Amino acid sequence: VSVHGVIKAQAGGHQCGLEWDGSESGGERNAKFDCSDRADPLTITSRSDGTTARVIIRTDNNCGLEWDSSLDGNNERNAKFDCHPRFDEFTLYGSSWAD
Repeated sequence: VSVHGVIKAQAGGHQCGLEWDGSESGGERNAKFDCSDRADPLTITSRSDGTTARVIIRTDNNCGLEWDSSLDGNNERNAKFDCHPRFDEFTLYGSSWAD
């Protein structure tokens, strides 16, 4: 099961959309939230029999969303789109596929 569209979040009174950076470095593009109401198209695909327990997120140019393997000093990880393509699996909490 796959769905194609954009990912947007409400933050600090702004609607922000998930985007990939226009420039590629080392086969990767930075992932970011743009708060000027833009978002890049993505495809979310279930790898768990149509549930949201294990999904992958890919861009239209076939880069996969993944996170850095190490935590920084704030207990955070940076996200990026890997264009080799590699990706990490995610769980979508509190969501379901639209009918």
